[in-house]
Amino acid sequence: MKIRALTGRLAAVLLMAVFLVCLPGLAGLGKAAAQSGQEGPGETKVHFSEMFYLAPTAYLILDSQGRVTESNTTAANMLGVNWPTLLASSLGHFVAPESRSMFEDHFRAARREVCKQVVELDLTRPDGAMVRVRLESICAFDKQGNPVGFRVAMVNLSPIPGLAGSARHKLG
Repeated sequence: MKIRALTGRLAAVLLMAVFLVCLPGLAGLGKAAAQSGQEGPGETKVHFSEMFYLAPTAYLILDSQGRVTESNTTAANMLGVNWPTLLASSLGHFVAPESRSMFEDHFRAARREVCKQVVELDLTRPDGAMVRVRLESICAFDKQGNPVGFRVAMVNLSPIPGLAGSARHKLG
């Protein structure tokens, strides 16, 4: 268990080192683009904001109680609610009863470990439709080491209606 925690901490340190090394280069991209007549820093910020909100992966930030404090529109669409409703909800509200224990174990493990936790489970939309998702979560801690929230990526694993038939048709 100590080796796993150490490996997670080492990965976090390496990720931070990569981030710090790359950050000056990324800042220079905006400046170079502005000088060349392309996107400036403001346009770059809008571009990355659009990428976040329109990404095919749902991104959520949860507080320590599991309430959604920030998300992209993909999360709301995947869960079948409008965006303001999602921001006032607990992610646990959408978990199907048969997946409840896996959901709780997932976030309990995320509180204990520094590394990303992954789980596949079923969510229930307000219209009753089931959505199979993969959650990838990491806990954020304050300076005293207390959990303050979670960063969550949610990928829809549900089959897309009609896709399998069209793929088979093209192959056959």
